[in-house]
Amino acid sequence: MMLLCGEAGVGKSRLLDEALQAPEVARFAHVRATCLPGDAAEPYSLARTLVTAAGGNPDDLNISPAPEAERQVRQVQQGLMVLLQEACGEQFLVVVDDVHWSDSASLQVLLVVALSAHPPFLLLSYRPEPLSPGLAAFLAEASRLRLATTIPLQSLSAADTARMIRAILG
Repeated sequence: MMLLCGEAGVGKSRLLDEALQAPEVARFAHVRATCLPGDAAEPYSLARTLVTAAGGNPDDLNISPAPEAERQVRQVQQGLMVLLQEACGEQFLVVVDDVHWSDSASLQVLLVVALSAHPPFLLLSYRPEPLSPGLAAFLAEASRLRLATTIPLQSLSAADTARMIRAILG
């Protein structure tokens, strides 16, 4: 799992776009989703979005209204993996932009996915502050289990920005 961490506007989404175009990465099937500000209020919103992005039906996850939390996470993880593998094959990438807006239940599912026997490569971006309780728990557990590498992105200085603009415009 790779985590891109940076403030709004620093270029996380652009870096994800560029990474997916790299020849070493482009050969793998991928599923990409973007979390939205209201997603945190809807349990399993990200899991449903990933299924939809893979061309599946989110109702196939069979999410019950009042489940036992741990069993529900495992059930959703298993359903998500089956649907993603059907769409992408055995080796694939899951790319999620703005995971700081994700719901806690989906973040728990992503942890279980990362621990599965044949996990996809997870490439996630998030803003460093403020961290929701769900994201803070996700990051702490991913760190504790040594599942992730975090790449902090910094804003460009004025001189670096000028050099980049000159390089782009010629």
